[in-house]
Amino acid sequence: MKVFGRISQHKLLNLLDLRLHGILVPLLLKFYAPSDYRMEDTLVIAGAPRAGTTWLAELVNMVPGSSILFEPLHLGQVPQARRAGFKWETMVARGTDWPEGEKFLQKILLGKLRNSWTMSHVSLVQACHTRLWIVKFVRANMLLDWLAHTFPIRPPALIIRHPCACIASYLQKGWPRPTKAPADHEFFRVYPHLQGVCEGLGSVEEYIAVSWCMEYYAALTVEPPLPFHLVCYERLVRDGLDELTKLFVTWGLPLPDEAKARLEKPSMTTASFSQVSKGGDPLKGWQRYFSLEQSTRILKVVKGFGLDFYSEGPEPDYERLYSQSPVRQNLERGCGKGDKALEESV
Repeated sequence: MKVFGRISQHKLLNLLDLRLHGILVPLLLKFYAPSDYRMEDTLVIAGAPRAGTTWLAELVNMVPGSSILFEPLHLGQVPQARRAGFKWETMVARGTDWPEGEKFLQKILLGKLRNSWTMSHVSLVQACHTRLWIVKFVRANMLLDWLAHTFPIRPPALIIRHPCACIASYLQKGWPRPTKAPADHEFFRVYPHLQGVCEGLGSVEEYIAVSWCMEYYAALTVEPPLPFHLVCYERLVRDGLDELTKLFVTWGLPLPDEAKARLEKPSMTTASFSQVSKGGDPLKGWQRYFSLEQSTRILKVVKGFGLDFYSEGPEPDYERLYSQSPVRQNLERGCGKGDKALEESV
């Protein structure tokens, strides 16, 4: 009983701490945040779930005076997002007139959407000194082109990670398992030639693979030049200093020495089951999690979308990935055509 009492007390203290934090940080920001904050100073980080967005945001958070605004499009934690018309996977094309969405995102990019969820990564000290906001999204890939052309911000950072690694981490987190592919999503009305990729699928990993492909296909097929800076998770692991340097050059900011040192530390959202936590190779964990049959099924879906820079190896074809628009090049060659590409990839 004493052990149970200590555990309950510990949970209660944690809950009270979170509640106090959620109250104090917005209150401090109300008094200390600069009234003349410019949206041009905001840095946006986007990517698929489990692609490394939190890790990258924490690295960028080494910039003096910066704070992270965490996942403002989470419908469960930010009900205002749903009221503004956002969905879990919102797709918006460049040039779309959407006053409600624009007004809501303007509030986000100015750092004014403050609740216990969005401010969860802001310390009390940071709340008193925030002069630059880092907005971290895992639900903005399909509206990233619109966002980048609608608001006066620096080019967003879009981080991409091997689909097998993202899906393995997603499943190990115990998140909801889809029972079908999202074939009725608006994405397939915009790209009907890819509808056939969803046919004949029958596993959870394939369904999640379709969502991963939708998010990156929509971003990588926009009219060049790409309005964002592409960051590769695998390069961030293997040669993080070079990858970070390129991003900060794009942003026109000096790379802090603290960010270089932070490269050696795992993210706050790194799970206990990950290879990073166990001291193993963080790029190969998914190879032990999935059977060959499972990873083959995932990669078959990915190739069906024409995203041919990932294969059975832990790292992508960097030359293909960093080309101006690899998926558009595939389209010009006649690849990424749904059923046809799936047949050719078998």
